Amino acid sequence: MKERKPKIVLYDVSELDLLPSRTATFTLEAALDRLAPHYGEYAEIDSLYALAGWQEKLKMFSRMYRYNSKLVQLIKCHFIPSWEDAGYEALYGNLPENIKLSFTNTPDNRFEYNKKQYLNKLVKLTQAEGIKLIFIYSPQYSNDRLAAIDEIKKIAQNNHILFLDFSHTPELMSPSFFKDKRHLNDTGARKFSALLANTLLNESLSANL
Repeated sequence: MKERKPKIVLYDVSELDLLPSRTATFTLEAALDRLAPHYGEYAEIDSLYALAGWQEKLKMFSRMYRYNSKLVQLIKCHFIPSWEDAGYEALYGNLPENIKLSFTNTPDNRFEYNKKQYLNKLVKLTQAEGIKLIFIYSPQYSNDRLAAIDEIKKIAQNNHILFLDFSHTPELMSPSFFKDKRHLNDTGARKFSALLANTLLNESLSANL
């Protein structure tokens, strides 16, 4: 079957794309682990493991290593799949109406080197394939100013990548649209999706995306 190449890639950026992770879920190793079963199928995936060092690349020759610790997960997902709607998993509930916007200033720029390498790898790959890459910073119920996001904006600017910042969009800054300070609930997600679609449509008309 002939592989299809996307014309546009929308990438939802986060400070975790550059900062060292405090939990196992968002480490670079965890992200690579999810791709392990597909090693050897796509040159792009193989090249990501090459960035991790020759030791990791050597380990990937073992299929047992690729599926290590995944047996229980595979069985669970097969027999007890999570409910979703074409990939969309809705969140319900909302923040208290009287909650105040938080503010965090993080001038620390001690980014994880390999994470920055991988983000630049994504940029180079899409450019080489003639794919339009767009960075999107989704809404969050805070007034945070994060050094990592500023750095991602610099990467976007240096590579002529469109950066759509919805993090503090006024019409979405209501507790009724958020499940928690970092995640929109179903109502907020649908409102944001409509806003994003309209923005992309306007951008396509003006810039021929």
